[in-house]
Amino acid sequence: MRSRRATVLAIAAALGLVACGGAAPQASTAHTVAKDTPKKPAIELVKGSLKPAEEVASDKVHAAGLQRRVVFPAANGSFGVRQEGGPRESVRTEPFRVADLPRAEIPEPLSIGQAPVSNLEGEPASELFVDWESAHRSNSMLGRSDAYTSVRVSLRGHKLARLRIGNNEGAVTAGAGGGVYVVCRVAENAMRRFVTARWESLGASADGGASLTVVDAWFDMSACKAGIVRTTRVPLKSLASGIFFGYREACQECPAGERVVFVTPNPQHVSAAGVGGEATTMLGTLSRVSIPVRKGGGGSVLARYSAGVLSDWLTALGQEPLDGGDVVAGIDIAQGVEDAEPIAVAYASRTTSPLAARGQHKVKIPRPPPPKPQLLKSNDLKDPFTKKPAPTADPLLLFR
Repeated sequence: MRSRRATVLAIAAALGLVACGGAAPQASTAHTVAKDTPKKPAIELVKGSLKPAEEVASDKVHAAGLQRRVVFPAANGSFGVRQEGGPRESVRTEPFRVADLPRAEIPEPLSIGQAPVSNLEGEPASELFVDWESAHRSNSMLGRSDAYTSVRVSLRGHKLARLRIGNNEGAVTAGAGGGVYVVCRVAENAMRRFVTARWESLGASADGGASLTVVDAWFDMSACKAGIVRTTRVPLKSLASGIFFGYREACQECPAGERVVFVTPNPQHVSAAGVGGEATTMLGTLSRVSIPVRKGGGGSVLARYSAGVLSDWLTALGQEPLDGGDVVAGIDIAQGVEDAEPIAVAYASRTTSPLAARGQHKVKIPRPPPPKPQLLKSNDLKDPFTKKPAPTADPLLLFR
């Protein structure tokens, strides 16, 4: 019984619950002394701030070193500038009405089942450029009159375009650059002599927007020529300082009977989502993003563009190029159940690195000085195999 009671008292004493010998607990004495002695606050607070003085000073230094330039589209179509860390200016977005976007219907591409039998149909495509300097003749067909060759085909007079002939598709740049490689000079009675062709080009318009031209044609793989069947021109409305060009397209399976399509440069990253419908993306030189429009739904797209790609895009459309920095742009469209029309907003912003904002484009990393060469004699060297000094010879000046 005594041993159990002694064990309980020992545990209580260790926990500070019982004082030995009737003395007051040390914790109470320490508490009384602390109450009577005023203590200096360990943390000095700045007036008007809940942060310690050291943290406030550190935050100011950190903010001064990480100031960056933020660029946003202004109302006149240019980019505005503000310094982060200073008074924040309101970012100017660009609201627009979906009903103001031009409405267009782009026909489906030609079907190979409707290809001509013997003669090329349509108007001659004078803008088609065949680069015979790039011709590559098949080795297995050398010496034959019907020997075929592979050549590069592009377009003249287009800066932003893409070309598709048969199953091959590629981008077209200024000066008849880019294009696709196709097979030419096949036999006239070849089974697959005529193939479908389509090219799309984007050009600036007089009203500040742009125009999308879609050409459908047949390509003759024997004569290496094309015949234009139809040409469709679609006016586009400029949004977000020329980063997006939008129009409305008929859609039978859509609840509202149409969808909104935006033509944009090839982005680094893109994310599109829709509510009440599917948002689709098709990337390339002339990327397309479609967003559903309906009551109780909508969609959005957010994309990031490199400065080089966007500068080429703006230059080809007659606008001023950017001076550097990636661009983030997007479009949001939403319509409530009781809204008469959708609410649509376009926006764009550009940020640069902190070093670029301060003009320090290159970071100088200190390097240790190179070691000084030392003069050695041949007998100071050791044989790497025997680990013995090398044979003595005339002194030679060697650099290590």
